[in-house]
Amino acid sequence: MAFVSACRRAPAKPSFAGAAPAGANDSRRRGSMSNSGPQGRGRLTRSAEFDAVYRRGRSAASRHLVAYAFPTELQETRLGIAVSRKVGGAVVRNKLKRQLREAFAAMVVQPAAMDIVLVARPGLDTAVETQGYSWLVDEVTGLIERSVGSVAA
Repeated sequence: MAFVSACRRAPAKPSFAGAAPAGANDSRRRGSMSNSGPQGRGRLTRSAEFDAVYRRGRSAASRHLVAYAFPTELQETRLGIAVSRKVGGAVVRNKLKRQLREAFAAMVVQPAAMDIVLVARPGLDTAVETQGYSWLVDEVTGLIERSVGSVAA
């Protein structure tokens, strides 16, 4: 018995004074992951949500982007962004996702009660660099208007 208690590790001490226990501030461990949190607001997050928009939504495409739109019963418009590894490395993909979210937020008129998925095609990163951010806003706005228009028709 003395050997077993001697082999046990002492509990880890916080690295600085007043530190919370491990996992105490980890929001992923509490409750369910819903879109109602400050970071997840207005976003499609689950693959089933993306699949529903892909299967039942209407699409509009350009050389660098594809937009899918599907009307929902929710009161808000949710955005999903898909950027594959064909587009570039992790840094490039994350930068494009940030730029696409900003371009969507910069739209003058946003459609109501829609699920929208933007799919980036290879070459979008260089197109944004050469043609500028305002081009991206115009591209996103035009594609979403076309895809939402085809849903209404």
